[in-house]
Amino acid sequence: MKYEGNERKITVKDGIKSIAGGAFFDSPTLEEVVLPESLAVIGGSAFSCCQKLSYIDIPDNVELMGKKVFEACDSLERIVLPDRLRSLPQYSFHQCKNLKEVILGSDLKDILDNSFAECENLKSINLNDKTRYIGEGAFEGCKKLTDIGDSSGVSVVGYNALDDTPWYSSQEEVDGCKYVGNVLIECLDKKKTDIKLKEGTTMIGDLAFEGTKIYSLDFAKGIKIIGYRAFENCSNLSFAVIPDGVEYLGYDVFSSCKNLREIYVPESVKRVSFEVFGNGIFDKYKNIAVPNHLSGMFIYNGRARIKYY
Repeated sequence: MKYEGNERKITVKDGIKSIAGGAFFDSPTLEEVVLPESLAVIGGSAFSCCQKLSYIDIPDNVELMGKKVFEACDSLERIVLPDRLRSLPQYSFHQCKNLKEVILGSDLKDILDNSFAECENLKSINLNDKTRYIGEGAFEGCKKLTDIGDSSGVSVVGYNALDDTPWYSSQEEVDGCKYVGNVLIECLDKKKTDIKLKEGTTMIGDLAFEGTKIYSLDFAKGIKIIGYRAFENCSNLSFAVIPDGVEYLGYDVFSSCKNLREIYVPESVKRVSFEVFGNGIFDKYKNIAVPNHLSGMFIYNGRARIKYY
């Protein structure tokens, strides 16, 4: 439940299955921790702010960790995560300033928001084809990250997840756009009027087409998610047909599209942000067609006529 000693090395006794949240929080002398094979759960902030912690071996049976488990562990340089761990929670290694290498478990699917944010010396991490989700700001500020492994299976990427990294900077453009796995992160060619997406694209990221001259949303099938403000300031858009197959629309997708008049949302969309069409104060929309099952899921105070079908 709680550690109150001042040792440099701690061996947690065998048989312990869970470490409570904050159990070793801010232990100023702790440098090494030996955990038992019986351990399955490590609670949130369990080792946060242990600034001298340089070695910890996470047992193979650990399958659940809470938020901020190793946040601000300044002396931690390398970590190996167990194969049973399928999700890495928010801020897990946030501000681990000297962390250089991370070995992910073979079954890890989700890296949640800000997991490795501000790990300024992180050089490599080994994503594999099972990794599906990289959360917002997951690697923000990782200015030395040059190798992320296999990103081919990634289908959802949050805002600014990898943008600050040398790895992202080194990625080649595809038809004027940059991708992480199957996610279109941004269109760099603002003058393009027609975009041909890479085959297999599953998501259009937040602000991906901001300020471009595109006039059509006639994208290939397969896209499941359109991120928030994805088409902000797209002045050429006048009629937007969301592609069939899209399941989620983020916040204010068409923000400041001054010439947009009509929007069609297909039945495939199951969820929308609460303010998917913005507050409506400045818009010039005339018609918005929305499937019946989305009724009540969003607010809209603009002048357009909402047509449910």
